[in-house]
Amino acid sequence: MEHWLDRASKILLSQTDDLRELADIAGYSPKTFYVGTRLSNMDLRGQDLRGIQLPDLDITTARFDSNTTFDERLHQQYLNYVRDRLSLNEALQNSENYRALKARIEGALAAPEQRQIVFDEASRLLEDILRKNIT
Repeated sequence: MEHWLDRASKILLSQTDDLRELADIAGYSPKTFYVGTRLSNMDLRGQDLRGIQLPDLDITTARFDSNTTFDERLHQQYLNYVRDRLSLNEALQNSENYRALKARIEGALAAPEQRQIVFDEASRLLEDILRKNIT
């Protein structure tokens, strides 16, 4: 019988950061492997997160990009976070770009086919806000 540290060693020595592959290396289903794991400051750029349950993902510190693939629940959760974060930024509220983006986020929350386009735009703006430490 394999010792549990053997699996841990395989994970640590692997050359991948793909969450599906890491769960497979551990011998578990990617769908449930991360349940109960506090995930903060995660770099999820380029990950396919469809079907992976991440109930303890700290969406406020996670990093995504246009290559990150979400399931419906996580996509909506992230767009809600971006919308709320933008609403807290008074400097942006008076700009035409802000009002247009907020309207697009609201539309994307209602129309799934627009989510990826709006997600990319909102993510770029949020990165800029965080980089400038505007709260």
